[in-house]
Amino acid sequence: FLASSLAPLVHAEHAYYQSHTTSELTAALFDRDAHLVSVRPKRGQYMACATLYRGDVTPADVQAAIGEWRRRVSFVDWSPVGFKCGLVPLPPPALGEFAATRRAAAMVSNTTAIAEVFARL
Repeated sequence: FLASSLAPLVHAEHAYYQSHTTSELTAALFDRDAHLVSVRPKRGQYMACATLYRGDVTPADVQAAIGEWRRRVSFVDWSPVGFKCGLVPLPPPALGEFAATRRAAAMVSNTTAIAEVFARL
């Protein structure tokens, strides 16, 4: 089962005060608060991560950020690479009460941490 996360989740009132680097966006994707389901990602292992970056993001920045997280995140033994990345040059639009930002990221991941959700049912 898949877990998804979004970054940044910035309220419209605070959008003008915050600017996020590609590295910060990638770090936020793995943060517990960015996940759209209540899981503790550090308790599980990842099988695959698909990330999508929007806006003012360069491929070199994405490679550097993913390279950093590839060493920090625990992947299953049989899936050592585990990342797929996409880039969309258009900035993300405003969504409800969340502000439009210069750049944003989304991730869909297959992680064993999702078992916590089913254990609570």
